[in-house]
Amino acid sequence: GLAKELIDSCDFILDPIAGNTEYNHLSVRSAASIYLDRIINDK
Repeated sequence: GLAKELIDSCDFILDPIAGNTEYNHLSVRSAASIYLDRIINDK
C-alpha cells in the first residue's frame, strides 16, 4: 500500500475497478484505459 501521508496529499483518489467476478487482476494498460475512459466521460 501507499503511505497515509502520500494518500492525504493527493488532490483526488480514483475508486477501485470492480469486476463481476472475484478474479481481480488487470494489466496496467487495461486498468489505465478504464480509468481514462471514466475520467474523460465523467463516470
